[in-house]
Amino acid sequence: MKNAKFAMAFHCYQPVFNFDREIERAYENAYLPLLTSIEKFPSIKTTFHFSGNLLEWLETRHPEYIELLKKLIWNNQLELMGGGCFEPVMTLIPERDRQGQLEMNKNIIGRMFGIETKGAWIGERVWEPSIADTLAENGIKYTIVDDNHILRAGKKEENIFKPCRASGERETVILFPSLTALRYSIPFRSPESTLQFMRNTLQKSGDDSCCFFYADDGEKFGLWPYTYQWVYKRGWLHNFLNALVENADWLKTMTYSEVMESTPFSDVGRVPESSYAEMMTWSGGHFKNFLKKYPEANRMHKRMVLVSDKIAETRDEIVNEKSTAKLSDARKELFKAQSGCAYWHGTFGGLYLPHLRAGVYRHLINAENIIGRGSNDPLLRVKITKRSEDKGKEEIVVENKVLSLFLKPDNGAHIAELDYKPLSVNLINSFSGIKEGYHRKLDKDYFLRIKQARQAAIAGKLVDVHDLLGVRERGLKKILNYDNYHRVSFLTHIFQQEIPWRKLLRPKVSCSNFLKGAYTSKIDADKDFVTCVFNKRDKVFADQGRSLEVEVEKMIGIGSGPAVTLSHKVIKHSAKEASLRYGLEFNFLLWDKKVMLRPRMLVTDKFSLKDQYSGLAVDFFLDKKCTVLMCPLYTVNETESGLNRTFQGISVLVGDDCTAQDDVSNIMMTLSMA
Repeated sequence: MKNAKFAMAFHCYQPVFNFDREIERAYENAYLPLLTSIEKFPSIKTTFHFSGNLLEWLETRHPEYIELLKKLIWNNQLELMGGGCFEPVMTLIPERDRQGQLEMNKNIIGRMFGIETKGAWIGERVWEPSIADTLAENGIKYTIVDDNHILRAGKKEENIFKPCRASGERETVILFPSLTALRYSIPFRSPESTLQFMRNTLQKSGDDSCCFFYADDGEKFGLWPYTYQWVYKRGWLHNFLNALVENADWLKTMTYSEVMESTPFSDVGRVPESSYAEMMTWSGGHFKNFLKKYPEANRMHKRMVLVSDKIAETRDEIVNEKSTAKLSDARKELFKAQSGCAYWHGTFGGLYLPHLRAGVYRHLINAENIIGRGSNDPLLRVKITKRSEDKGKEEIVVENKVLSLFLKPDNGAHIAELDYKPLSVNLINSFSGIKEGYHRKLDKDYFLRIKQARQAAIAGKLVDVHDLLGVRERGLKKILNYDNYHRVSFLTHIFQQEIPWRKLLRPKVSCSNFLKGAYTSKIDADKDFVTCVFNKRDKVFADQGRSLEVEVEKMIGIGSGPAVTLSHKVIKHSAKEASLRYGLEFNFLLWDKKVMLRPRMLVTDKFSLKDQYSGLAVDFFLDKKCTVLMCPLYTVNETESGLNRTFQGISVLVGDDCTAQDDVSNIMMTLSMA
């Protein structure tokens, strides 16, 4: 029988802003038992990748694990791969940050293990030709992609069983195509069926150097639902490793570097933008489509690039060791904010998880705080930008030493971001409800499919993990909501008066002209106060289908402290009598206990929201009594424990009936810490 080579890579990653208890759970259930199981089979060779932040966490929390890694490395049983330090999706970040992330991770591995890595893991295996240049310029020889990448390049199937050399603009790099069949087989099918697949493929192959490549998440081995019982308690991993030993006469396990150095490669030229097949489905064929599908991801990405540009500009101003150290600290904060899992969503939480989004903003604001303001800076600054990647739409940034406001006159004259610098928090970090394919699980006929999948898993049969996850809690259909606008703040709603207040936060009940339309803008700034005035005149449809000419004027102002002054005026320009009411919507990512328990509606001229974790309070003072509706926001999304609700913040609607020709509301919003 012909011989074949088998290379396995286990990718272990936790977001730097994940909860410590979750990282510990991943360690206990997956990372530790996986490595100790492999240690028991010294003839089995593997390759591992750990993100830089996870290595540092292990070094602090479990130094014995680092010692075990060192032992396996020096026994030539295990190879370490490098990669971006905080697991960025390389296609989302500038080239300077790609190099910085790779170098930072290389330094961590060099310090801890005294070795240089030859390979680099690329986040979510999202590839574009420029990555070949990025890796080669950093001294990286190879990376791992999916067989889908090579097939999308128009190459024959025979090319997925050997190393491939791909070209960039200037350089080349070796690509190892991980087999989809093995990803779906390991660790879900029996070891015998996995070995039989490789045996049958080898027999059909006309190549004397046939290779099998496997690469996937280390979390699949104990952290994914039901896998700990299957992989360890039922002995799947032990049986699989034992089967590899018993079949070593024809199937030789090797590290990826060993395969690269001993096997002829196939030249595949330029490989187009690709990822693994599931990612191509979730993203609609292009990873950056996530930025179009989710405005929250697009917002974070544009802010991240803006901060990266600021840091790059600051490098030219370095004058001493102190400023060099500040720049280094700021870059590390930026790199943390580039953790890729927060910018997309496929099956598990990702972008939907508020603590991941909050983590991105925390590190971005930290970076700005480090490089930002000197003692001689003015109390107030105003900057107007137009970005081509945002279709040339205008954004106004107003900031003092405590707050930064990002205003969007071209889209409802809303507040897109409100940063409270002392806590490095973006308060406007909620999430809009959109329709996801997995919402079909809430249909009655899908529950039988979930039940059958779970019964099959208990019996040890192969099942679709998405069906296995099922639905975690009851009553999700009642809170399922699809928004037709972005949940930001200082949004203008014009309603027909007969609509009950409690229904006003449902989508598609207000006039979109003032909610999402373009406003004119005017800025009045001096050293003590900045005022931004926005204006729009348009028609609304009132009761009985009559149209009414209405003008809305919005004012946003800040001085030197933690207060924002807001004014909202509705002017009727038609002589027709019509019953209208207006509402000003604010959305905040705050965990306020009272509102989270149940919605609140009151008539008042002052109210407060308080975050139970940080102590941050937002106080509203109105110039007249208005109706105030406060309610929790939830999305229904897939997580590792199934379909469930995820808290996305507090929505506040402040409004009144338009009884006069000119209806004005003045609001003072202040932020403070307990």
